[in-house]
Amino acid sequence: RRSACVRAGSLEAWESRAKMASVGWRRFCRTSVALLLARTCTFCPQIMQAEGAAARVFAGPFDAKGGARLRVLSWNVAAVNNNPFEYWITHPSPLYKQLMQSVEDFIVRPGDEDVRVDQVFTDAMFRQLLEKMRTHMKGIGASDLETVSRMWESEYRGRRVVSEFLRDGVIGKKRLASMPDRVSNTIQLSSGELAFRPTVINCYKGEIVSLDDWFKKWLVFFFEGGVDLDGKGPRPV
Repeated sequence: RRSACVRAGSLEAWESRAKMASVGWRRFCRTSVALLLARTCTFCPQIMQAEGAAARVFAGPFDAKGGARLRVLSWNVAAVNNNPFEYWITHPSPLYKQLMQSVEDFIVRPGDEDVRVDQVFTDAMFRQLLEKMRTHMKGIGASDLETVSRMWESEYRGRRVVSEFLRDGVIGKKRLASMPDRVSNTIQLSSGELAFRPTVINCYKGEIVSLDDWFKKWLVFFFEGGVDLDGKGPRPV
């Protein structure tokens, strides 16, 4: 058990240094920790039985034939995003709990505020974005923008923003919203500093006074600003 815990700590250290690594590598690190602990429980049942609460979760009872039954508890404690509304923390102020509960209630029961997508991300915004993409993405997918336009008209603009977009199971499984957020939410620069996408779900320090103001800053971040990831100079996000 002691050896497994030490090795698990090493894997956590590797993961913390691999912020720019692939999702698969981070998942491998976390899985390795779980396998190490499970192996310890399997081959050292007498140690786990002596550990009180841990023994009740992981070990026994053992049958007369020498085999062992392993009960496994899995808990995903990864926190790869900076979204303050995604993870609850311990905070002394009751206003924090009120804020988090209000956000959760809105996602579960949006009511009349479950407006259409195009009332939040308007047709004018979509056209602006499309023009930026045509200008900046020549040769890297620009030919598919007509398909994007058709899907916007037929599939997305008329959806309800919470119940039919944020909570849509297919969008979630395909990571169509969460993966772009993950790679652009907080970008680690070669200087060691961080670049934050203009949004309320990270540590962006700028002021966002309206949706129009947010979208202007968002376009600058993606198409006009630059990030230096490898010391070879800034490139568009």
